[in-house]
Amino acid sequence: EPSDWSMSTDVYSRSTVGCRGDSAACLHWHGTDPKVYRFTTQSIKAVQPGVLYTMSASIKTRNLTSLKGGYASITGSWMDGPAESKTEGGTWPQGVAGTKAWTVVGDSFAMPADAKPGSFMLAVYVRPFLNGDPTPLGQAWITNVSVIHQPPPPMWTTLVSPVYRGRLRANSATPVLVRAHFVFD
Repeated sequence: EPSDWSMSTDVYSRSTVGCRGDSAACLHWHGTDPKVYRFTTQSIKAVQPGVLYTMSASIKTRNLTSLKGGYASITGSWMDGPAESKTEGGTWPQGVAGTKAWTVVGDSFAMPADAKPGSFMLAVYVRPFLNGDPTPLGQAWITNVSVIHQPPPPMWTTLVSPVYRGRLRANSATPVLVRAHFVFD
């Protein structure tokens, strides 16, 4: 429900027009200023450390463009610090841009076992490609946002470092640290 989300009404609104056929309403983002970059967030206390989840959202875009790139997406982060203001980790899946029909965007993640319980923050947003780039202009509609617990597989891995969005650069001399997780029943 929109009442559960924290959103800035200068670019976000609840809409009943342009939504998926199975949705009575959706979140509508309309960007006209490349300097405006806003998240719509919701704290989800039920997401717990050491447990595997899948998050997703259905996103549609119309003329969502910027000279430097950018896209509409979903993100999940675990927070720490004063008023849970510091991002300790998370997942940032690539989103959609241009003019695209409804596309499911999402990712699977496990909060580290030592993460602060109840600190998970879910966000949907239209973002610039890199920090400091202009925010794309155009429109995006977002609906069917979910975070679902996934039973654990017998083994999975987590990229510990480098930590910048879990991306590795080609020909980098940076050491890679991967944590392997095993489940024994």
